[in-house]
Amino acid sequence: MASWLTAPLWPLEIFTAQKAFTNPLLAHEQLNRRGLYVWRVKTAAKLADRRRAKLADRVSAEERAELAENGAIVTQAVEGADLAALREEVMGLKAQAYEMREGDAVTRRIPLTPEVLERAPRLAALVRSDAFQNRIRYVGSFDMAPEMFVQTIFTWVDGDDAAARGKPDPQNTMHMDTFHTTVKAWLWLDDVSDEMGPFTYIFGSHKLDPRRLGWLKRRSIEASTGGSRGGSFRALEADAKAMRLNDPHRFVVPGGTFVVGDTFGFHRRTRAQRQGHRVEIWASLRPNPFLPFTKIPFWPPAFLRDRTTAMWLKGASWAVKKGLRKRADWHDVGEVTPTEPPKHPSVKPAAPIPLAAE
Repeated sequence: MASWLTAPLWPLEIFTAQKAFTNPLLAHEQLNRRGLYVWRVKTAAKLADRRRAKLADRVSAEERAELAENGAIVTQAVEGADLAALREEVMGLKAQAYEMREGDAVTRRIPLTPEVLERAPRLAALVRSDAFQNRIRYVGSFDMAPEMFVQTIFTWVDGDDAAARGKPDPQNTMHMDTFHTTVKAWLWLDDVSDEMGPFTYIFGSHKLDPRRLGWLKRRSIEASTGGSRGGSFRALEADAKAMRLNDPHRFVVPGGTFVVGDTFGFHRRTRAQRQGHRVEIWASLRPNPFLPFTKIPFWPPAFLRDRTTAMWLKGASWAVKKGLRKRADWHDVGEVTPTEPPKHPSVKPAAPIPLAAE
């Protein structure tokens, strides 16, 4: 009954960022056989191209070419003494954090609110700089402030036998985030080793060609006929081969490396080989892909600027605690530093987890 009460909204969701096949129109088999999902993909891509054209002066010609070819812009954003000073400041930062567990990995996020950045001037200068902001906005195709965090990825949180006991981490499977261009950015503060499960991206997999469009159409029909309805489609090795994609690139890189990627392209967090953690500056931007303009007028209002994500996480964690949120994801873990052991309720207290570089 509740679903039918929302029926007037079903057509409107076609023109939103809704990726899940829960709406009866989005999940309609015959409509997707006739190309509804593919139309959404192609239309969103055309609009993203138009918005990027308006932001072309934000990055260099070389970076525009790099994004067009690879789907990501890779630079060395900070190094040497500057990196050491930034790292010292971030590692000593104690602030409100939230954690989510997936398999035997825990993700901790500290939202970079104005209050947090006031206590971290080097970090504030970095994330507010044109070099940081412009690349994210160009790749994401919107002239809007991204969500920004200090993020820590903890691996094998239950110890060496977690692989045998824990549920699989969905981030270890190659996937696309949604049906349209989105941007995520990583600036690693430590060297990233291969055994720590580096971020992996298939260069060029953001491109729309007949093979990719055909694969997407088949997946939309499968989702409409009983398959996974989440919308973040997973790509197996056979899928990548059928689409003639490049081999995955593993970002085993020095600290200070900055990657800004279009996560419509296929990517994953490689399975870690041991217990550990890594700390990164992480950012994301995902407005409505059907907006024709690069900004949303009057949003956010000044009193909410750089606070909306922290407010959402606080509300989501409260709903999880009260049993009101279907997906029990984010948990409020109080004020912590990036490297304190995980506080997620599923993790038993243990000795400090070593740094990735150790």
